[in-house]
Amino acid sequence: MKCDGNKTSVIRDISVITDDIEKLTADRGKFYLRVTGYSMYPFLTPGRDTAVLSQPENVKIYETAFFKRSNGDVVLHRIVAEHGDFYDFCGDHQYVIEKDIPKTSVIAVMREFYKGDKFISCETVPYKIKAVFW
Repeated sequence: MKCDGNKTSVIRDISVITDDIEKLTADRGKFYLRVTGYSMYPFLTPGRDTAVLSQPENVKIYETAFFKRSNGDVVLHRIVAEHGDFYDFCGDHQYVIEKDIPKTSVIAVMREFYKGDKFISCETVPYKIKAVFW
């Protein structure tokens, strides 16, 4: 995976890993994903932070989700809108919204992460306020 300025980092040919992530999180497990791109900066810094991915249940807008695009690429972005069976996504360091991503494309949700060595829960009020206002 390569990081190039403000561009989204994507992983290609990750079907084996995404299958493992889905199986692990379906059993209430967690998957630790080292952040490599700048699309979620400043919440997540590449090379330093780790997203902790969990089962995608009771997903809400402003949560960060790991999802598969129609071209097979996978990405970690924030849900900015929900309509019917679809979500709209955008990286925190981006301004272009990806619209109409089927809810079935969500592989996992980030409900906690490590900012360096510091553990942060996405369920805390300060985090939720910061995510909404960002």
